[in-house]
Amino acid sequence: MIGVEVEISFHVVRDIAARSEPVGRNEALAAVGDAFVGMEIVDTRLANFKQVDPEWLLADNQMNHALVVGGSIRDWKGLDWAGLQVRLVVDGKTIVDQKGGLGAVDPVRPLAWMIDHAVRQRGGIRKGQAITTGSWSGLRYFPPGARARGEFVGLGAVEASF
Repeated sequence: MIGVEVEISFHVVRDIAARSEPVGRNEALAAVGDAFVGMEIVDTRLANFKQVDPEWLLADNQMNHALVVGGSIRDWKGLDWAGLQVRLVVDGKTIVDQKGGLGAVDPVRPLAWMIDHAVRQRGGIRKGQAITTGSWSGLRYFPPGARARGEFVGLGAVEASF
């Protein structure tokens, strides 16, 4: 099984140590540097993953196998997230070509929430970590040997072969 999701990934450039007090949006975003075009590679160790209880998938690292990071998006704070055009092309065939697609619409909201959660519940955040905020393309499965390209039109792209 090879699954692909086109995402936006954010790069943490400043540590925030674990604490019990909330991390406000401004503090959370000050810890973030560039955003990146990303492609989550989804795989599982479960032979019958389509039939198992969803909690098994959670225990299987939510089926995350890898994150492929593409080009940097430096001026991400002012983007019209809902208006971004996302494409997923596999072996030269366009699978997704749409405006928007992220369930949360604005990835900055879950980004700030995840930073606060990590600081208060998971031991903090560290410089060099990446945070992804969900799929814009939906989860798409492809056979071995496929070549995938995810793109946010005008912002950058990421490619991977399987």
